[in-house]
Formats: sequence, C-alpha cells, structure tokens
Amino acid sequence: MKRLTLLTSALLLTGCYKMTYLNGPIDDGAPDKIITHHTFVGGMVEQKPVMLDEHCSTGVRQIDHEFSITNFLFSYGVQLVASMTGIGAIPVQWYYPHTVSLHCNDGSTVPGGAAKSETGLDSLQKQIEEAVDEVEEDLEVDKLEESIEDSIEEAEEELDIE
Repeated sequence: MKRLTLLTSALLLTGCYKMTYLNGPIDDGAPDKIITHHTFVGGMVEQKPVMLDEHCSTGVRQIDHEFSITNFLFSYGVQLVASMTGIGAIPVQWYYPHTVSLHCNDGSTVPGGAAKSETGLDSLQKQIEEAVDEVEEDLEVDKLEESIEDSIEEAEEELDIE
C-alpha cells in the first residue's frame, strides 16, 4: 500500500502541463501536425526550434504545447541513466521533451484579412519563375515554338498526314 501511495504521489508531482496559444477560433479537432520538441539541460539547450512555416504554409491557428506523463517518463528514464553514470550528481533535468501540436489555417490568409506572408519557399519559387522567364526571352522561345510548329505542319502537308 505504501508503494502505491508513493507511486501515486510521484506521478501527481510530475508537473505535467498544457498551454494553448490561439490565433483564431479554438480547434477541438485533431491537430494537423504533432512534433516532439527535444530540449536538454533543464530546457536551456534545444535540438532545433519548431519552425511553424515549415509545417503550416498558410499560418497557424492554434498551438498546443504540452509536457505530458509520457514526456515525464522519458525524461525520468534519462535522469535515472544519468544518475547511474555519475552525471546525475549535477541536479539538472538532462532531457526535457515537449509535445507540440499544430493546427494550421485553412485559408491562404492570416486572421484579420492580411495577406499571407511570403515564406522562403515562396520567394525561391518566385525567383526561379523570373529566371525562367528571362531565359525564355533571351532564347526567343516563342519564335522557336512557332518555327517548330510551322515545320511540323509543312511536314504533315508533304506526307498528307492529318
């Protein structure tokens, strides 16, 4: 009975939490993307920041940031291993994972009617399209296409192909 009480107390003291950031109406549906965000040394060092525009090209309506019981158990397991190796003598939470759930916007504009901000990918695509247009102008692609079409028509007439 003492072990059950101790285990229950330990689980209740884990400090699990959930924060929700809203940029529009609340979305109770399933998130569009679930990401495990890895941080180390008490959360001071992160593996990689969550780049929202990489996951939601139309913007983010809602972000749920959570430290769940599953995250706690992984963190606690790493802490146990660290304590067995002697690193755990330093009182720091070595591994501190978070779960980030993203709910993306449905439309191409952000709330309030403002135009969607141009992402790096959009900018690159625009630059490529401009470069292709310049090359087509330099090579006079339209004239080449017309010349090829004329040649095909002449060949078809000579061979009586319709």
